[in-house]
Amino acid sequence: MASARKILGKLKDVPALTKRDAWSSTFEHVLDILPEARTDCPMHLPSTEPPTMESLLHEAALPINELQLEHILITTNLADPSVTSHPEHLVSQGQVGDHMQKAFNVHRARTIEWKASKLRHTNNHALKFNSHPSISEVPYPGTEVIIRTSDDKKDAISHSFTLTQSNTTSTLWTVHVKVPKNGTALTLSTEELCLDSNTMTEGDKVFVSKCYPHYEPDLNRDKFQQWSYMDDATIRPNGMTDLCLSNDLYANKTSTSGSGTVFLEKCKP
Repeated sequence: MASARKILGKLKDVPALTKRDAWSSTFEHVLDILPEARTDCPMHLPSTEPPTMESLLHEAALPINELQLEHILITTNLADPSVTSHPEHLVSQGQVGDHMQKAFNVHRARTIEWKASKLRHTNNHALKFNSHPSISEVPYPGTEVIIRTSDDKKDAISHSFTLTQSNTTSTLWTVHVKVPKNGTALTLSTEELCLDSNTMTEGDKVFVSKCYPHYEPDLNRDKFQQWSYMDDATIRPNGMTDLCLSNDLYANKTSTSGSGTVFLEKCKP
């Protein structure tokens, strides 16, 4: 890119795209060495000698280099966000490829499940409060809710939300619920679903999606699953102080006939 800005007149005033681009050397001077292009350049390069087993084993036994260490840490953290250091069992270059592939496969599978769970809210996978008169307008710990996965009321399951605060940022929370995984009994296999603010706009219905990649706020990477639990007892999307979590269960003050759908609305004074 640095050379292109010098060769192409229209790009001469275009600033460097990155710091690396800014300090890159240019090669436009090479184009001026000969009066015209050579015609005797080889069309095909000779094949390289295939590596020997001895050379492969030698390379595999070499200590892990700095670049590999960085790649290992990135892929390992994607698979397990709680890992922040180089796995001690990896000592040679021959171990790197297999470890990184396995870690990436874990990350890919989790990401696919997370994306799929965020699409289910369009198929009535929305969040509704149980119509019990003692329930408040926001899901405090222990609040009973109903997660509807279909129109059939037999599929409605009641669970309790848990609020978890970040260990490093006092305003960062997640709101999550433990549910049976793949229809199994709650005591056998469970998964954590997090409250998802959709697009963080007024009127958005709030739903639940797979916590990505974890319900712990310091490990969570989905900004739509991150909330703030305020001093006035409201729950708001993290960074959106003008929107509050609410529902219409008590829209009619004389009854509890509202649908119970949870949504975002402008916070009231």
